[in-house]
Amino acid sequence: MSQSETSFNIVDFFEKCGTFQDLAGIDSNTLEGLYSVAHHLYTINKYKEAEQAFALLCFYNHLERKYWLGLGAVRQMQKKHKEALDAFSYAAMLGFDDPSAHMYSADCYLAIGQKEHAINALNTAVELCGTNPAHKVFKLRAKGLLEVLGAPDLSKPKEKSSKQKAR
Repeated sequence: MSQSETSFNIVDFFEKCGTFQDLAGIDSNTLEGLYSVAHHLYTINKYKEAEQAFALLCFYNHLERKYWLGLGAVRQMQKKHKEALDAFSYAAMLGFDDPSAHMYSADCYLAIGQKEHAINALNTAVELCGTNPAHKVFKLRAKGLLEVLGAPDLSKPKEKSSKQKAR
C-alpha cells in the first residue's frame, strides 16, 4: 500500500460529518448515559457540573442538537446569557424547523436587554410553529411575549392601506 492509501485526512473526515465520537470509537449508548447524568445534574441545580458534562457531549458529537440545547440551558441558568446564545444558535442550525432554540434565545436576549433581537427570535419561533400541534405551547408563549413587548403580530395578514384600497 502506498502512503496515500493509508493516510487519514482529518479535513475530509469532518467535511463528511465525522465526529470526535467516531474518531474515539465511543458507543452512542455511552454518550446517552452521560447525557442522562448531565440532565440529572441540571435538574438538581448543579449547573457548573452539568455544563461540563454537556460541553463534553458537544465536543464528542457536535451534530447532536439536544446536547447543544442542554449546554445552552445550563449556561442560561447560570446567567451566562451570551454563552447560552452561542449554544442555542448552534442548536437552531441543527434543527432549523424546531422553534425551541429560538424561544430560549429570546429569553437570553431579553435578559441582556436586546429587545429587538428577542422580538426577531420570537417571530421566528412563531413562524416555525406554524400549525403544528406539538408546538402549540411555544406558539402561545411566543405570541404572548410579543404582545407584552409591543411587537406587531407578523403572523396576521396586513391590512391594505387606504391608497391600496382605492386602486
